[in-house]
Parts: sequence; structure tokens; C-alpha cells
Amino acid sequence: MDPEATIQGIADGMSDGDWQQVADCADALIGWLARGGFAPAGWSRPMEYARDARRYALQRGACLD
Repeated sequence: MDPEATIQGIADGMSDGDWQQVADCADALIGWLARGGFAPAGWSRPMEYARDARRYALQRGACLD
């Protein structure tokens, strides 16, 4: 897991309007952090960012498996 690439995936998905990508990347980051994974460099609150991104994506039509 590369949390910096995952944050970039969230940003790219938002930029492209790909809400499924946003939700998937956010879920991956949430799981990573919940299992004790390290936060992306320079991020003080990555869990909050990921949760907010996930919620935003779901409001725009992303689906969860």
C-alpha cells in the first residue's frame, strides 16, 4: 500500500468526477490507517480526509461492494 499514491488517486478521481475511484481509494486508505499503516507524508489528519472523500463520493453515486 502506498498511501501517497492513494491520496493522489482520491484527488484524481475528484478531478475527473470518477466517484467510484474516490470511494475505492478512500476505503483503501481508511483500512490501511485502521490497521496501523503510516500516514501519507505531510498529512496530519488523513483519516478525516479519507472519510470525508468517501462520504462525498457516495453522495454522488459511488457504490460499495
